[in-house]
Amino acid sequence: LVECMRHIPAYLLITLKTEFLEWNMDPVIVFTPVIEPDGVKDAFLKADPHTTPTKLPAMVGFTSEDSAFRIAMFMSGPKGLQYYLDDLNDNFDDLAPISLLYGQTASNPDQISTEIRKFYFGDKNITKQVVPDLLNMYTDCYFSQCSFSFVRHHKGPAPVYLYLFAHRSEYSSSFKQSNSTEYMGVNHGDDLNYLFPMRAAVDRTKGLSVADKNMREEMLTLYTNFATFGNPTPQQTENYRDRPKTKVVKWTPSSASNMEYYHIEGGKTKMDKKPIDRRAQFWKGLQW
Repeated sequence: LVECMRHIPAYLLITLKTEFLEWNMDPVIVFTPVIEPDGVKDAFLKADPHTTPTKLPAMVGFTSEDSAFRIAMFMSGPKGLQYYLDDLNDNFDDLAPISLLYGQTASNPDQISTEIRKFYFGDKNITKQVVPDLLNMYTDCYFSQCSFSFVRHHKGPAPVYLYLFAHRSEYSSSFKQSNSTEYMGVNHGDDLNYLFPMRAAVDRTKGLSVADKNMREEMLTLYTNFATFGNPTPQQTENYRDRPKTKVVKWTPSSASNMEYYHIEGGKTKMDKKPIDRRAQFWKGLQW
């Protein structure tokens, strides 16, 4: 089987992902990374990254509604948003392990499902009224807790710069994904709109607003500095990318003992750790 798989084009394997879907777009990750055993020729991943020291600085982060695409896919799905909300509400114990990726890893998936549902929804039914909580649940599972885990497990002397991107843009990939004009938040990849054209993800028929132009300059400043100096907000130097309208707040590194992150939002950028802290602690203690 392994020998057969090695000769199948990667493109074909990726297109076969839809054959494995069980519910809506789940599982979102079909082909997961694995650590190759000793002796495998041209192995890509030979050791657990958590145990591998690095001398290179890192930048990692997520957006405030990083899983807005999940709600967008419910809306654009063949059965519509209400169907998926009702199905998740009535069959949470069956669907959550698939949708939140712990069905194959948790020793007691039902217990994990109970804890997650209680934390995010309490005694409420999963309806349109709790969509913001549903967004937080998916965002934390897929992105925020992974970012915090990365910081906790980072080995080596190099700094880690953690961010939360919360700038509301006039352009969001969720519009195309949902076939709707309803704004669902700062979606996965919306931060990339300020670094790259992203024409396939967003519809830019309008020009950038003043706020978006300023954010573009702020993001380009941070990323250019990080690529150049290994620090997104270094001491001012001759090569420092800074323009008169671009005021940058000092970005301090994060660590296992200090989970402050850089909150990026037009006119409100600051170092912060609220309100994500409580949610981060929940996932840190979850045995999933």
